[in-house]
Amino acid sequence: MGVLAYNGVGSIAFASGKMNSQAYQSVLASHLLPNAEFLAGENWKYQQDNTPIHSSSGTKNLFQFNNVETLKWPAKSPDLNPIENL
Repeated sequence: MGVLAYNGVGSIAFASGKMNSQAYQSVLASHLLPNAEFLAGENWKYQQDNTPIHSSSGTKNLFQFNNVETLKWPAKSPDLNPIENL
């Protein structure tokens, strides 16, 4: 997983094995949140598809607690995802 913003890129988090909702939330808290705020300030939005770990209640709660706005995005659309080209 990685962070990509208009003014730079953040750290990459490597996952080993199958990612579950708790592991995804841990990566978001340790990599996404610090990098996004550093790169884009307070006004940023997160893009992800609708896989179960992304749309779980725990992940939604993490976003709500941290005031993270997510973009609506179709499932399985790597051709629309800008980080796929990075």
